[in-house]
Amino acid sequence: MESATETPPELPPQVPPEAPREPILTLPSALTAYVVLIAVIHLRV
Repeated sequence: MESATETPPELPPQVPPEAPREPILTLPSALTAYVVLIAVIHLRV
């Protein structure tokens, strides 16, 4: 088997970020979804 540290040949070594704007707070998607869910529940009550 090949070493796990080697990168696959089909992927470029450097991938530029595709985000057009830099977020103010960089949060994981799960945490963002949780915060949005809490905000929706809070506003609906």
